[in-house]
Amino acid sequence: MIHSALYGYLAAQPAVAGIVGGRIYPGIIPQADETGAGRLPAVVYERVAVERQELFCGTDGLVQSTFVLHALALDFGTA
Repeated sequence: MIHSALYGYLAAQPAVAGIVGGRIYPGIIPQADETGAGRLPAVVYERVAVERQELFCGTDGLVQSTFVLHALALDFGTA
């Protein structure tokens, strides 16, 4: 659920969409050609931490998640 919303948010940003287009991936970039130029520049996102609050009556239904975004490109200026 959050993955599709995060993808939609990033894809809707004009600055991001202008550089990476639709190359926004969860976790890992799909395998490209031997030069690696076929899939870059790209944005990769991953969830690195999850925390649920424990309550007296059980566990809270809401989950606090921490995500990391990686901007990848062949040169520093594009990334």
